[in-house]
This record gives sequence, C-alpha cells and structure tokens, in this order.
Amino acid sequence: MATAPSPEDTARAILQTLVTRLNVRGGQGALRDAVIQNARSQGVDPEDFEAGLTFAIAQGWILSVPSKHWVGLTDAGFATACLRAASLR
Repeated sequence: MATAPSPEDTARAILQTLVTRLNVRGGQGALRDAVIQNARSQGVDPEDFEAGLTFAIAQGWILSVPSKHWVGLTDAGFATACLRAASLR
C-alpha cells in the first residue's frame, strides 16, 4: 500500500507544476483545472490537491483566490520552486 504524500510534498509539486509545466512566474497564475491536470504528471493525486493547496496558501506561496477558478503564484512561491529545482540538479 502506497503512503499518501504530505500536504507539504503536494504543495511543492503544485509549485513545480506551475513553474515548470505551465511557465508561471511570481505574480502570475493559471486556471485551477489546468493546474490539477498538469499536477498529475508530477504525481499529485487530485484527492490530495486541496491539502497541498491549503498548505501552499498558508506558506504564502500561492494566492488565495475567492473564485477558486484561478491559482496565483507569489514571488515567494516562485523562489521556492526555483530553489527546489536547483537542489535536484
């Protein structure tokens, strides 16, 4: 039985999705459905998405958007994604 990823792991995968797959930079965003769909390629199960998004919002990496149709990336979120990508090289 596989262990579910932590909300932090899922949040970091969402950041990677925004930056590497959707080419989003700080201050920009993407449609929520596009993020969910592309996050699957980063191993994010749609059932874990909400917990990851909530964690990322709490960290200040993602903007909380009332409509929930849009996921905005903050400068801090962009920096976090870039640091993670650099550490994986």
